[in-house]
Amino acid sequence: MNYYKVVDPFLVKPLIDTHEVNYSVTLDNWDWYSNLLTLVTESSGALGLPLDFLLTLHNQLAIHKNSYLESIPRSANGIYPLAHLLPGTFCDRRGLIKENDLIHLVRAFDSLGLFVFVEAYYLWEWIFEQVRQDRYPNLPSRRDCFFLFGSAEDCQYYMQQHMIEGVIRQVTLLETRSLFQADMGILDDLPPSSTSEQAKAFADRYWSGQRCDRPVLEYLFQGICRLD
Repeated sequence: MNYYKVVDPFLVKPLIDTHEVNYSVTLDNWDWYSNLLTLVTESSGALGLPLDFLLTLHNQLAIHKNSYLESIPRSANGIYPLAHLLPGTFCDRRGLIKENDLIHLVRAFDSLGLFVFVEAYYLWEWIFEQVRQDRYPNLPSRRDCFFLFGSAEDCQYYMQQHMIEGVIRQVTLLETRSLFQADMGILDDLPPSSTSEQAKAFADRYWSGQRCDRPVLEYLFQGICRLD
């Protein structure tokens, strides 16, 4: 089978060993974001809140601080509609949150040290890794792999979908330690307004080898390969 990879056009190293070059190079803020990602996913699971609501709330606090809190209207009987907390910024306007839960969230975010979080793909990778560790520990971590495609057309889809610039290179596998086939389309179909439990269901489909309606197969490779 032929394999292909989207690479930086200035990448000159033809031999790749995934012990040294893998997805973790891109996820270099993993440890820095870990406390925030843990808080967001656990809060979503406990309160049933959309993940994008929690991240947008965090960023509003990081950007506007006290002025944002002062702009929040009074609650109705201790309950806030989510749309009232983030007018004009929150796409999914359904749902409610108790005032006490909101206060707890604000204090928890503040205790971490507020900063503007814009690299949302870390959140999905965090959830997918949690599901892998919990349910599929025998499969390779995405962070430790080099991602390949089975066709140049799938490479083109990847670049268009993720606004990635690069060149497509054919890849020859020289030493295979692990090669896991999964459907990247499942990850692309994950709505930002998902709760953590809903996102985990998508991750479970991914790791169990299921396919979406328009699958885009990616190969999580561990070993040594050559860019041709």
